[in-house]
Amino acid sequence: MVAGKLKLPGPQATVNQFFDVLPEGTRVIVGYSGGLDSHALLYAAVSANSRRSDVSVEALHVDHGIQPQSKAWARHCLKICEKLGVELKTVEADVTNSYADSVKKSGLEAAAREARYQAFSDSMRQGDFVLLAQHADDQAETFLLQALRGSGPDGLSAMQPRRKFGDGLLCRPLLSCTRKELEAFAEREKLDYVNDDSNADTRFDRNFLRHEIMPLLAQRWPSSNQTLARSASRCHAASNLLLGLAASDLVGAKQDGATELDTRLLLKLPLERRFNALRLWVRHRGYRLPSLKMLRQVETDLLQSAAEAGVVRCPDFEFRRYRNTLYLMDPRPQQQVGFDYQWPAHLESLSIPEINVQLKRSDLASLGVTVPDGAELSVRSRRGGELIPVGNPVIHKSVKKLLQEAQVPPWQRASYPLVYVDDELAAVWQVAVAARYREPVT
Repeated sequence: MVAGKLKLPGPQATVNQFFDVLPEGTRVIVGYSGGLDSHALLYAAVSANSRRSDVSVEALHVDHGIQPQSKAWARHCLKICEKLGVELKTVEADVTNSYADSVKKSGLEAAAREARYQAFSDSMRQGDFVLLAQHADDQAETFLLQALRGSGPDGLSAMQPRRKFGDGLLCRPLLSCTRKELEAFAEREKLDYVNDDSNADTRFDRNFLRHEIMPLLAQRWPSSNQTLARSASRCHAASNLLLGLAASDLVGAKQDGATELDTRLLLKLPLERRFNALRLWVRHRGYRLPSLKMLRQVETDLLQSAAEAGVVRCPDFEFRRYRNTLYLMDPRPQQQVGFDYQWPAHLESLSIPEINVQLKRSDLASLGVTVPDGAELSVRSRRGGELIPVGNPVIHKSVKKLLQEAQVPPWQRASYPLVYVDDELAAVWQVAVAARYREPVT
């Protein structure tokens, strides 16, 4: 070793260090494809586990059913795991059919990745660690791919060494190791791994980078992989700062603990901070992050528009605005589904799955609704033309007009719950109570 130059530990030492700090009783699930990277990780994990009798190691193989050799690969993984004394779970994922929508939207490679991560999540118990075998070369490739897609700091953060996932953590203990180090490790330990010929197909973006671009970069800048990995780490730090700012801005853009955003408060923020807050709002709801093009459309069509209502449709969700409120919703169904439920007296709450709402009898009392003893209670959606007697003196007002005055968004009005007592309209939920059923003021 050249004096003054720090040599990073190899794969086995790196995995040993990872296992040394695992909590007692941890179950480790290694994602195992049978290829070089995952075999090296599994072998190192089994070796490291020999030092920790209080930690268990298992392997999970996902058969995507895409390659004709997939069954042979699954048999190979079983043979290796039996040799290592590791329990193997094999999950068959019918990617082309079960993930057809993902294939159409994002391509076969992305759909296969989604299937793998779903299999990992489904196999986890509370506190489990899932280990994946991505390494420094993968990190550099991911950084460049994200840069070529025009990603910001969040995307350029690339892959993190560990993050919350399912009921536990997803970890990548080999991110500091290079592909050459893994190849040398596999040769030294005489590891028997499979080769996926599709990894040489440069029609795939990642393979093109790996085989055509990265070698050129390495010729000019020998430490390019490590340098790009450092850039990814710095982007991750910047992303965390932006997330903290977005969280504060998001709280400030909500009124009285509401889940929706007040457009007037949102517009007080500078443009980039508005976009930053909207990204975090989407992330909290579990949707895929919107592109910059989509956010610009939200800005022009919803936030800056003089129209009372509007919608911007993204692949997995919709931004909707009504008056001064911005909503984030699942794609709007083509037809409103009606409902009609009896509310038996012995039930405190009534679930209405059509609108994903649960009504409580205690809320009826807080709304000032009195229900006579022995009366039959029911909840229905609107059918059109309903009138309700309200006020003092009593006047009959249309439910449609009351919902408009209450600023209920247009897309919610057809399925807004109406409460009936003995088939007589007694209340428009949280909006109005019929004079006959209003609790007298004392």
